[in-house]
Amino acid sequence: MNALPVCRCSPTWWAELFDLGYQLVIHPIYLLGAALKGMREAAQYLQSRGEEANLDGINDLNSLLDFERIWQLDARFGDQQ
Repeated sequence: MNALPVCRCSPTWWAELFDLGYQLVIHPIYLLGAALKGMREAAQYLQSRGEEANLDGINDLNSLLDFERIWQLDARFGDQQ
């Protein structure tokens, strides 16, 4: 199961997942956040040396990973069992 760390789910959601056989929930956004922090620090270092580095933040990452399409699919199919 791949889930966001901030879940707007019922309090029993985790128990329901366990009952369905899930034993592991992956939160990839934590690692992406750490990577993004490292990239920001690298960009600041490059800029401090007079080199060009552009990193506009999480919106760039969302665009790169096509989260807009994922959110559309989630809105369309997310409530189906």
